[in-house]
Amino acid sequence: PAAGTEWPAPRLVVDPAELGEWRQRHKIDAGRPALALYTADIENFRSWPIERFISVARDHHDRGWAIWIVGGPRERAGAVKIRAAIPEAIDFTSTPSIADAMCQIAASTMFLGVDGGISHAAAALNVPCALIYGLNRPYVHGPVNSHVRFIEPPLSTPSWVKDTRGISETRVREVLAGLSAGIHN
Repeated sequence: PAAGTEWPAPRLVVDPAELGEWRQRHKIDAGRPALALYTADIENFRSWPIERFISVARDHHDRGWAIWIVGGPRERAGAVKIRAAIPEAIDFTSTPSIADAMCQIAASTMFLGVDGGISHAAAALNVPCALIYGLNRPYVHGPVNSHVRFIEPPLSTPSWVKDTRGISETRVREVLAGLSAGIHN
């Protein structure tokens, strides 16, 4: 491309009829807000500590949000821990197809996750995203969609170059609150 050419942000679309069928099949209340969580492998340095995911998810659950855990086999250990703390959370980590996974994300109100391919899909599906980054820099590796907010450890934390432990729950809650305010405007 010519220098200075801007590419459009990636965009995925789920057919509204297919999304409606998915909601019906899984008895999903379209009127209830849902927070989709993508933990990645909780033993991986790129993941945020699972206790923090649980704390933020519990806050949303207590305010009436549905909690959905998305991903695949690598996310199952995190899903088990989240469901132990919030039994009403829905574990979608055994999703049989990519089409179902895209419906899960497209039907969610907000997405909280770490660096990973499914986070790029959430951004492309136009779901407001709060994405936690540690080692990888979001300006190089992250989605370019305008409704994505990146959360990185402060440069002053000892772990900022290698993991996400320096990211506080307070910071994540602030970002989610900002995204939520944008949804309701």
